[in-house]
Amino acid sequence: MDVEYGNRPPEEVQIGTRYYNTPEGWKPFPHARLIANAILEAHSRQDGG
Repeated sequence: MDVEYGNRPPEEVQIGTRYYNTPEGWKPFPHARLIANAILEAHSRQDGG
């Protein structure tokens, strides 16, 4: 599962370094909150909720 897009595909795909829009600006890694939300979403789907 992609932490930014979940189960939906991105609108465009490019080859190169991926950057994430974070509260601190564009970074080459996702913000911790984005990762935590993806984990909670995956856990919820696993539990059937």
